[in-house]
Amino acid sequence: MMRTILLLAALILLTFNTQAQNYEDVMGSEPTIHGGNFTLSLGYGTPSILRTFLRRETNEDDLSIKGFGPASVKAEFMIFNNLGIGVNAYYNTSNVSWQADGQDSLGNWSKYLYGVEVNELALNLRINYHFYRKNNWDLYAGVGGGYGFINAETYNEAPIPSFYANYRFPDPISAECTFGARYFPIKNLGLTAEAGIGRSWILYERYFIPEALIQFGIVFKI
Repeated sequence: MMRTILLLAALILLTFNTQAQNYEDVMGSEPTIHGGNFTLSLGYGTPSILRTFLRRETNEDDLSIKGFGPASVKAEFMIFNNLGIGVNAYYNTSNVSWQADGQDSLGNWSKYLYGVEVNELALNLRINYHFYRKNNWDLYAGVGGGYGFINAETYNEAPIPSFYANYRFPDPISAECTFGARYFPIKNLGLTAEAGIGRSWILYERYFIPEALIQFGIVFKI
């Protein structure tokens, strides 16, 4: 049964790809991207949903919320004129810190800095369907999934003493689903933007944690 479904899906993709190519040949327009092309994209996602939520739900006078990412590197190979497969890598870091009164070993009270720093890495396998590839534009939709790594560190910075504690989470499932657009003002160099769930975590099969909703970047085409 599974072989039959896969065979039908392959036939549909090949048929649609042939029809799209014939249409472009009739119209006489050169496709922006086609089978055999390789692209490499460097991007940055914004806003960070987690850091935005923390800023809205807490008093900034009490908390300092900083971070970077998610930043991404995406490689894609066009296996057909309309269909590409690739690998996306993501990195994100967030740091939340606050000050509170604490007592040292001598019994003296002073301000202590407490914080939590979280570093995230993810590697996704992704499939993109390119439904418009003319006039220097490349419009597509993509879905992907993979696994990631999350490390959290709590820390305390004070004159005496200071401590750091690391926490390792089970490897979560990473997923993404976006619509994207690329524009190539130069043949092999363009701008890219994506909207949707740029990357999300599924932790312990229960918690769904999305990342940035919009991504921007540059793309190189070979």
